[in-house]
Amino acid sequence: MGVHLAEGGHGLGECADYRTVFRIHLVPRFGKRPVAEITTAEVEALHASMKAKPYQANRVLSVLHQAMNQAERWEWRPQGSNPTVHIERFREARRGAKKAVTLTSSQMAELLSIY
Repeated sequence: MGVHLAEGGHGLGECADYRTVFRIHLVPRFGKRPVAEITTAEVEALHASMKAKPYQANRVLSVLHQAMNQAERWEWRPQGSNPTVHIERFREARRGAKKAVTLTSSQMAELLSIY
């Protein structure tokens, strides 16, 4: 998988992120079972178990989705059998969203005095 990622135009940082997802989430959950044996129900259970961290849950699902697509290309799974396809992603809060701030007239005057 690492060779495929490196050749697929993924940067080193992204490859490291993928490896981390495999090491921390996917290998402990699915072990060394053949990819053809992993079911939608198992993937749904994994995703649901991470509901408290929706961003992370969705990234894990995304990495697994890509891995299963590759498994289909390599004929390790039947075509059209990706178990991640119909699993709904969790809603994510916008990261780094800026909040509107209302300044008082004295704060505005101070801000403008800088310029």
